Amino acid sequence: MISIEVQQAIVHWLNEKQASTPTHKQINPGIPKAQRNLDLIFQWLKARGYINQFSLSDWNLACANTIGSDPRTINKYLNLALKIGRAKHIIGNVYEIV
Repeated sequence: MISIEVQQAIVHWLNEKQASTPTHKQINPGIPKAQRNLDLIFQWLKARGYINQFSLSDWNLACANTIGSDPRTINKYLNLALKIGRAKHIIGNVYEIV
């Protein structure tokens, strides 16, 4: 009997503490923004017929049309694609869509 009352008291105390916090953060907010942007770039490339490979100029064009044309942004998303395995460098300015 006492253990049930203690358990209920703990649950009540935790609910009060949680309700008093100013913000409630999501534990798992979903897919990161950078990965969503990367998906948009690859969708743009595939919609234009780049199924297997793309060149660096094609990547620049895809980034400019989807997220922005700043060279730092273009390099950021190309490096991210290489890092997480969505693209693979083949030779020169040619990359493969994985």
